[in-house]
Amino acid sequence: MTKWNLIHSIESLIDGEIVFATANFSSFNNAHEGYAVLLEEVDELWDAIKLNQKRHPYRIAKIKEEAIHVAAMAIRLIHDCCHEKRIPLHLDPSFHKLLARYVRLLFHLFKDLFECCFCYNL
Repeated sequence: MTKWNLIHSIESLIDGEIVFATANFSSFNNAHEGYAVLLEEVDELWDAIKLNQKRHPYRIAKIKEEAIHVAAMAIRLIHDCCHEKRIPLHLDPSFHKLLARYVRLLFHLFKDLFECCFCYNL
């Protein structure tokens, strides 16, 4: 898998998570609520990272799942709490640009983790 195919695949997963979260949960009321949700997702990612690979063969898949949740909630926090006007996320024309930039940043920060997750097709 090339770097750009990997980034596109990650973007698609984050996009799907944002669509799911938007359809099932209301917007964050304020930055404190958004921070609390994001912190919960980061804690779940940290729990997945600490799992022992030998005793938990699903560890890499869990890390990937939680990393996608963290990315989606971070984007949602920016969208819901850092704009003067709230536009429904799926209608926001800047959403996909923001998503692409954020995924590229995440990819560079967690390159080895994402490559590992996708090498095993998890």
